Amino acid sequence: FGFIKSCSDPRILTFLQSLEYIELPFINTETEKPEDITKKILKANQKDFLLSGHPGSGKSISIHKLFQVFSGLDKNTLADVKKVLQKNKAVPMLINLKSCTFETIENLIRNRQNDYKVRNGNLGFIYLLDGLDELSADKADHVLSYLYELEKDDNTKKIILSCRSGNLNKVKVKTYFKDITEYKIHDLTKDHIDKYFAGKNEPSKKKLLEKLTSKNQKLLSEIKDVLLIKLLWDTVEILNENSTILDLLDKKIKLLINEPQYKKNIDELNLLNPKENKIIELNKEISFHFQKRFQFRLTQKEIQKIILTKHPRIDYEAANEILNYIATLFFDGYSSPTPDEPDNSTFV
Repeated sequence: FGFIKSCSDPRILTFLQSLEYIELPFINTETEKPEDITKKILKANQKDFLLSGHPGSGKSISIHKLFQVFSGLDKNTLADVKKVLQKNKAVPMLINLKSCTFETIENLIRNRQNDYKVRNGNLGFIYLLDGLDELSADKADHVLSYLYELEKDDNTKKIILSCRSGNLNKVKVKTYFKDITEYKIHDLTKDHIDKYFAGKNEPSKKKLLEKLTSKNQKLLSEIKDVLLIKLLWDTVEILNENSTILDLLDKKIKLLINEPQYKKNIDELNLLNPKENKIIELNKEISFHFQKRFQFRLTQKEIQKIILTKHPRIDYEAANEILNYIATLFFDGYSSPTPDEPDNSTFV
């Protein structure tokens, strides 16, 4: 039980049990048919599975949902958790692969299993590995090579990977696991939008959604993933019959920049006015670099270089302040440097 708890993220588990969580639809990429992946994965004789989707489509949440179900953490008592583990004949282990930026996958698995004394026994394991797209090509090869060997172990019951659809590392997966079954997050519908708004339990926004639905069906029909549903929730008060998807993105960025707790910070940045435009231009440049590399992870040095190239007259202190501001508002995560690589912190 301690081992399972060490793999879990309490914040995400709380979200999974809330009314805000919506079940995402998956299709088998071979049959193009919707499937209940939880049941399919557990019942399948094969070991290898891949979950794919566009950025912001909910891959990480889906991996955590599988972990919650396979571990029995959706049950109310330890006795019920035990029944789930006995039925599955395996203990799930969830690993965020961005950790492999600074540590090898074998060490991550070995050390955590040794810490809880669950290694070298007769326990079966279900390995859930989130975020293959966050690794460089070399790191991804190392991870996949190790998993290829790990699959041969009798104690390995399942290996489940998540990766962004357009990432080159997804192509690598199928060179190591030729018979892997891929499930892709399918487009969401208006029903999913309604469920999300209902779960938030704010009647005023629900009424605004109804009003927008009657006036702008085209916009609602183009909202097909969780990221856009969240943006719709954030911006529904300022949308109208002429709004488009680009308006959602534009209004969300302006809302962030103009929020009171951040407005003061942008005024202090060493940038020419209007500073909001300079921040947006920098974000476009950073996004371009992300896309060129087919990744969503850049090192601190790379982003600092982009800032200094774009604004050559500023000093290092100003560049660091701009990076901190952008990271706070627009980046999803940060990996700290290690003693071995003190200059190798990264942003996602």
